Amino acid sequence: MSTSAGAEGRAGVAKKPSAPEHAQAAGVKATGRRHNEPKSAADVPAGASKDKGAPARSGPAGGEAAAAAGGSNGAGAKGKAAVAKEAMPGRYPEHLDQAELQRGFKSGQIFRGKIRVNAGDRREAYFTIPGLPHDVLLRGDACQNRSVEGDEVAVALQPLAAWFTVNKLAAQLPVGASSNDAVLAALRSCGADVSDDSPWQRCGNADEVKALVTKLSVARPELRITGKVVAILTPSPKREHVVGLLQLGASAPGVAALSAQPLPAAVAALQAAGSSSGSASTVPSSAVPTCYLMPLDPRLPRCVVRPSELKNLPTALLEELVAGPDKAENRTLMSARIAEWSSSHTQPAVTLRASLGQAGEIESETAALLEMEGIRSGDFEPDVLACLPPTPWRITEQDIAARRDYRSTRIFSIDPPTAKDLDDALSISPLPGGGWRVGVHIADVAHFIPPFSALDVEAGKRATSTYLVQRVIPMLPPLLCEELCSLNPGVERFAFSVEWELDAKGAIKSTWFGRSVIRSCAKLSYPLVQAMIEGRFDPATCPVQLHGGATWDEVVGDSLALWGLAKQMRAARFAGGALRLDGVRLFYQLDKDGNPLAAAPYVQQEANQLVEEFMLLANMSVADCIADTFRDRAMLRRHPPPNATKLKVLQEVAAAAGLPVDVSSAASIHNGLNELRRAAAGAPSAAPQQQQHEEEGGDDDRAVVRSGLAEAGVLGADLERNRRTVELLVMLATRPMQLAEYFCTGLVDEEAAWRHYALAVRAYTHFTSPIRRYPDLVVHRLLAAALEVRAGRLSVEEAAQRHRLLDTRLAGMVAEHCNDRRLAARNAQDGSLKLYLCVLLRRQPVVTMGTVSSLGGDRYFALYISEFGHEVRLELDEAGVLLQANFNPGTKVLTLTRGEAAGKEQGSCEGSNGGSGGMGRQRKGFASGGGGRGRGGGNGHGEGGRQQQGGGQEAKEVPDLTTWVSSLAAPPRNPHRLKPARLPLHLSLFSDLPVVLTAVSVPGEPSQLVARMYLPEAEEAAAAMAAAKAAEAEAGAAKPKIDLETAVSQAQIAWENQLND
Repeated sequence: MSTSAGAEGRAGVAKKPSAPEHAQAAGVKATGRRHNEPKSAADVPAGASKDKGAPARSGPAGGEAAAAAGGSNGAGAKGKAAVAKEAMPGRYPEHLDQAELQRGFKSGQIFRGKIRVNAGDRREAYFTIPGLPHDVLLRGDACQNRSVEGDEVAVALQPLAAWFTVNKLAAQLPVGASSNDAVLAALRSCGADVSDDSPWQRCGNADEVKALVTKLSVARPELRITGKVVAILTPSPKREHVVGLLQLGASAPGVAALSAQPLPAAVAALQAAGSSSGSASTVPSSAVPTCYLMPLDPRLPRCVVRPSELKNLPTALLEELVAGPDKAENRTLMSARIAEWSSSHTQPAVTLRASLGQAGEIESETAALLEMEGIRSGDFEPDVLACLPPTPWRITEQDIAARRDYRSTRIFSIDPPTAKDLDDALSISPLPGGGWRVGVHIADVAHFIPPFSALDVEAGKRATSTYLVQRVIPMLPPLLCEELCSLNPGVERFAFSVEWELDAKGAIKSTWFGRSVIRSCAKLSYPLVQAMIEGRFDPATCPVQLHGGATWDEVVGDSLALWGLAKQMRAARFAGGALRLDGVRLFYQLDKDGNPLAAAPYVQQEANQLVEEFMLLANMSVADCIADTFRDRAMLRRHPPPNATKLKVLQEVAAAAGLPVDVSSAASIHNGLNELRRAAAGAPSAAPQQQQHEEEGGDDDRAVVRSGLAEAGVLGADLERNRRTVELLVMLATRPMQLAEYFCTGLVDEEAAWRHYALAVRAYTHFTSPIRRYPDLVVHRLLAAALEVRAGRLSVEEAAQRHRLLDTRLAGMVAEHCNDRRLAARNAQDGSLKLYLCVLLRRQPVVTMGTVSSLGGDRYFALYISEFGHEVRLELDEAGVLLQANFNPGTKVLTLTRGEAAGKEQGSCEGSNGGSGGMGRQRKGFASGGGGRGRGGGNGHGEGGRQQQGGGQEAKEVPDLTTWVSSLAAPPRNPHRLKPARLPLHLSLFSDLPVVLTAVSVPGEPSQLVARMYLPEAEEAAAAMAAAKAAEAEAGAAKPKIDLETAVSQAQIAWENQLND
């Protein structure tokens, strides 16, 4: 699921009103401007810098002051003067004090929340005010006012004159139409002063402010609300975990660059500058340029390293610093913390912490990922380990007497083959008269972790296990997560069980909760159970050992009975309105050194769905129990509805491509996508739940759908193309979705706000994975207390005190912390998956098929590579061939033809957005090496462009396509035997295009995927490389070919650990 970032436009970026209509659904910002900026500023020549239409900046606030100086479109000038007054060159506005903040909160003029920075352009950030139709845009350094990603900030709304126009929406207004009358009507309906540029300042509370601002937003749909940070309430953890590369700034005028001096002298100058910091310096301050830390996270600003920090750096690192990013053989990743950011400094100062290793190496990059996300990956402290029970540990008869005894019941676990932390197991038996008794048995982790102990505090701080490709960072010490709590076969273990009596279709007749003791008879794996479901299981070849007298006939029978129930429950759940959007997730094979050998999409099969259904049922049952008992402090998990605006854009994208998708509800989205999947398939679907649905509609209905889609030119006889089309649509459908989150019921008054949108249930929680999730541990304690209340042994308050439950305030804080840590773990996991993919593709590039996911006029387009589950952006001026690009905004078609000559770059075609020839000659935003897209310097302040991190390096030559392919580490593989594309090309959304896909390591940022069009030049270059390699092999000079059978380990990230709920 994706967050609701909602980038609406670039303030001050003036473009012709030809931005792609559906760019926002594909993650592309629609261009826009301040609504009072003269439209003449939009006339930017084709091929000009995208920031040339922006107002000039004289400091951190220059852009805001310039924007406020334009016409007001009917708004007053009161607010503009205030903006101009605060926009003082060279410094930031001072933050408000507590008294001013409290008055602002009380009157509704100031709102609190977290800032979200746009990773594509750090000058843009967003702030959500519940109740407003759109996020508030915080554009520019002055408006962000020293805040960073994740800060809890106080925000005041900008005057109407500073609101932001989305050109695409403005262009849709009728010719000659003015919406000022609608604004005046909205103001009069609220009794506001029609001449006031900030009419909400006369409102008495936040609800009145939001009501008025909403009316104004509806009256002016082409505008986006803007705001400014007036205080930082709670600093973001990101401030404590900055990772980046050191880099020297430009030398002072007339002073020779350090790199031009002898290396020993340059290093000595840096050391002397550091040693003399704060005292009379023997080195002139102008002799040593400023040292910067360039963060890997594009959402963070460029940071200043104090000279005093340099004296402690090793000589080798100082030599690397002097050499610069282009000449240094290695680049060292550094961790740091933001120590200070005063209003008089344009950039924050950092304190260096440690070296993390060389950029480009798997372990160093992994350490950087963990540090950036603040993952606690160190060893457990002695006071934490002291809380563990002594070993050898065993269950006593007294323990058994206090629990339900399931040791003689046939129970088994079903997990990934690599799993060590087995926290769930299943049992099933027939009921007299029909139906089934089904048990879900979860590791009783709470038995071993007293509330508020050192072990509990550490588990709470970690909040979740983090699953990387090569290893797992556990939430609990190994003695618990791999031994005492893990439901290993053949040994007695404590469990917390949920047991139902179900009818033949899986409907619940009764439910029992309680603590238990079990002895699992087997550790089954998903592939093993899948073989049972498909009738391929052979006990003679199975390496799994059975315990407790169980036979394979019994275990296979139980597994099939569970699957028979699960598929009916799954069908009923989706019929009841549930939604599931599964993106492509990669699975890796690693060699003995831990390097990736191969990658393939992880396929969720029936065995995964079997376990999932009963875990969901357990979580729902427990949620109802604890929510009904402890309405003031239960910890549940909710999933807010998706962003309505983005859903509408998704529907428009699908409709434009001839794909019928109803976005009115979770059920309609799920059913629509499933129908498209079936229509795209050339044969009846193999999935049982799909087969059941098809029985209701039949092949005739599927044929009708396929026929209609074929007529629209979307789906046809090419099954692979159909699959890619549907997978792209599924990917786009995830973008409007918001993240699920933990919350405390006592802090959410309306029960309707508890709902889980995707699961379509009133209440949901996490109970089934206490070994790897702290909220599950909290829920176990809540359930144990609730059972005593339900049994009449204790009152609600007595049970809360005896079990030492979190109170409402603390439960809310823990829930928020767990949300933050879960997101951090997911980011680290995603980063690990991408890191290994980059390593794999850097060593072995591949020719693959991409599907157009967005069009950026005549400048770029993006492709979704469904084979690897990633999106790549292709800049047309970096294509490596002479191109003429013409984008037709009416048909939304980008036409690419061969360029005639470099001198015709400014040609344009009637009815298009202009063209540019000679593309691929000049590099824009690239670092050296010809591969990756530079992240740009927006890290700094002042100049408006996304410059290269070095701060103003010259643009470099882009290699032609043949040279680029020839420079790759190996000849690109073409496993699908794709033919090269031939110009001219006519690209629209959902068009297919073959590309050469590889990865590059760009100094100052994480490894990035890079693609180039697979044209005849690329095919010829790849063939030449292959021929040369074959010749070397014949001469005996070739290296041994890597055999995929040499893989000795698998990725640690299994499906259910991919944090996609």
